[in-house]
Amino acid sequence: LRQWHCTALRLHRMSTERLPDAIAAAAHRFPGLDLSGSGLHTYLLTDGRLAHESHWAESCLAWCCGQGQAVALRHFEATYFPAAREVLRLLNVDAATVEDLLQTLRSRFFVGASPKVLEYAGRGSLEGWVRATAGRLGIDVHRGTKARTEEQLFESACPSQLEVEADRRVYTSAWREAF
Repeated sequence: LRQWHCTALRLHRMSTERLPDAIAAAAHRFPGLDLSGSGLHTYLLTDGRLAHESHWAESCLAWCCGQGQAVALRHFEATYFPAAREVLRLLNVDAATVEDLLQTLRSRFFVGASPKVLEYAGRGSLEGWVRATAGRLGIDVHRGTKARTEEQLFESACPSQLEVEADRRVYTSAWREAF
C-alpha cells in the first residue's frame, strides 16, 4: 500500500509539472482561449488527459467549449466541423439535413448543465470523436429514412380502414348472393 501511495504521488507530481506545457500548447494552437483558473487544471488532471501529449491542446479546447467561451466555440467549429460535413457528405446526406445534423451536434456537444464535450478524455483525436459522432447521426438519418419509406410502402399497399369499410358495404351483398 505504501509503495502504491508513493507511485500515485509521483505520478500526480509529474502531471502537475506538465500543466504549463499543456496550457502553452493550447494557447499556441488555439489563440485567444481563457486558460486561467483551477477548473481547467482539475479537468486536465482527471481521466489521464495529461498522459496523451499530442491531445493536450484539444483537451484544453474541449474544456473551454464546455465553459461556453465564444472564442473556443469558434475554434471548434472552424477546426472540426469541416470533418463532420465531409463524413455526412460521404454518407450521401442531403445539404439541408447536413445543416440540421450539425445543429444537433452543436446541441449535443455544447448545451446543457454538463456539455458532452467535457467527456472528451484526450485519448484520441478530437476530430476523430467529432467524425464518429457525425457518422452515427448520418447513419441514424438513413435508418429513419428507410423506416419511413417502408412505412409509406405498407400504407400504400394496405387500404385504410375507411376503404375497407366502403368495400365491405359495396361487396357484402354481392358476396352473399354468390355464396
